[in-house]
Amino acid sequence: MRGVKVNITGTDGSSATLSTDINGNYRYQTSIPSALVDVTYTITETDLENYVSISDADGGLILIKLLEL
Repeated sequence: MRGVKVNITGTDGSSATLSTDINGNYRYQTSIPSALVDVTYTITETDLENYVSISDADGGLILIKLLEL
């Protein structure tokens, strides 16, 4: 779904607000310095007006932990 607001915040203080594209996708790229490799990102989405999420994953809290390979 196009235009869904996605908020991303990192434990390193980083944050971004994105919108989904026409296919419902979004992309967030970051360059993580080696000193901040262990960052946890919280990703939340906001339902569009007159829409309701129907899955536990939609509108919920998703934690993604990126580690240096």
